[in-house]
Amino acid sequence: MGLISFIIILLLWQWAAQGYTSVILPSAIEVGIALQTLIWEGRVISAVGSTAFHALTGLGLAVLAGGLYGCTSKERKNK
Repeated sequence: MGLISFIIILLLWQWAAQGYTSVILPSAIEVGIALQTLIWEGRVISAVGSTAFHALTGLGLAVLAGGLYGCTSKERKNK
């Protein structure tokens, strides 16, 4: 069942990518080729590290902004 689900997701991804440019939604084939290139060139670890850094930085900023907003809006309600 897992392999069938994976294949269905890849087919849906490929179908959805036809309506957009590869900048917005690259196809599964394009992503597979890029991943293969990164692996062959030995750059996959640095690429994953860079992506994780950017994602965690964005999450941290969102948590900080949400926390500050929550603190200030709570103080206004209590007054």
